[in-house]
Amino acid sequence: MEEIYHITGSAPGSLWETMELLQQAATGHSHDLQIHFERMLGEFHCLWMIVRGKVHLDRLPQGEVEIRTWLRKPSSLVSIRDYSIWEGEEEIGYGIYSWALVSAESRKLVSMKSVPPVMAAPTVTPEREGAVKRITLPENMTEEALWTVRPEEIDKNGHVNNVRYIRHAEELFPGCTDLEVIYDRECFAGEGIRLLAKDGYVLGIKESGEECFRAHFWRSL
Repeated sequence: MEEIYHITGSAPGSLWETMELLQQAATGHSHDLQIHFERMLGEFHCLWMIVRGKVHLDRLPQGEVEIRTWLRKPSSLVSIRDYSIWEGEEEIGYGIYSWALVSAESRKLVSMKSVPPVMAAPTVTPEREGAVKRITLPENMTEEALWTVRPEEIDKNGHVNNVRYIRHAEELFPGCTDLEVIYDRECFAGEGIRLLAKDGYVLGIKESGEECFRAHFWRSL
């Protein structure tokens, strides 16, 4: 089992495409560590879900990129995965995702301590620091778009894939190099999601009026 997992891919032209590469790296590493979707569901009746994330790029890459990913030691409720983004010999960005395990039936949080292979997965020391803690939204946000979730946007968990939120939200603030996102509630095929925006912030509201995600985009070039 590898402490640090590597994949390569085509240069992403946006944050959501960068997130797709990070997702591929996480999936590959989870299989290598034997903590993948199929085992979590089949043996432990739970699902991995991303609850918060952050992506930073020093610049948009021009050629093939390499994604490196590894885990921090999990707490009882959160597993943090780090990413490093390289183009050639230069590190040009990073990512930080916070993951939770939830019951496949009730969708309630499951303690990582009740899933031995997760607690036993190798980690890298010294650990990086930092995570997304809170996104404070500006006042008087305005509705800019209505997104109706399509069946092809649903992942193995039966809800909208985390990258799809960013793909829609990024259309409101294209060309950014930095992103923070918090996922609050699951969304499903056929649901209408109102997207409110202002000054790089995006808020997703379900038809029920419940918040489903909030994101902050900016450009640090």
